[in-house]
Amino acid sequence: MLKRNTSSGLLPRLTGSRRWTAFLLFASTCGFAKTSQAQAIPVAERTGRIDIYGGYSLTKPDFTETNANGFFIGGTYLLKKHTFGKPGISVRYNRTTNNSVTESFVGAGLDLRYRVKRVEPFVTGLFGVGNLALKITPPYSDSGFEALIGGGADVPITRRFAVRGELNYGFLKITGKNNTPIGEVTLTPFTVNVGAVYHFR
Repeated sequence: MLKRNTSSGLLPRLTGSRRWTAFLLFASTCGFAKTSQAQAIPVAERTGRIDIYGGYSLTKPDFTETNANGFFIGGTYLLKKHTFGKPGISVRYNRTTNNSVTESFVGAGLDLRYRVKRVEPFVTGLFGVGNLALKITPPYSDSGFEALIGGGADVPITRRFAVRGELNYGFLKITGKNNTPIGEVTLTPFTVNVGAVYHFR
């Protein structure tokens, strides 16, 4: 006579070593699923990130028709992602020059970036000190408050590196103190930056 299977469900009852084998397989599967889920979320999306960047700058100055060439360098600490995007705290130094004028900026401010598939577009607003130096006789140099606004995009090429392109407008207020020959003036240089970004963590 056939003995009725009284175990619950459709699977046969497991005893001894088979029970331990099934338990180990189940635990391994759960661990693998949890690990895969964590790896599916990029580290940069789950925690803060530090970006170091730099590259080539091309500026259209106010005092000459000739473009000025130079460089930019800076860093951004990106905070955790929110609904409106990922905010960051940035510092930057920028310097360009040609045969007639040298302009520089050093300052800090905020970034706000998003993720569109693999591309990270961003907007930036920085505040600091701008300097204007004219190559005339006698030489002229003066500094003032400058606000820098703009935006661009980072395109990743590896897990750690990305290429960057951005456009910035500066608003530099020269007060003209100390009997400088230029007097009070507001400058609006336009700058194109192309460079590389390194994701520090």
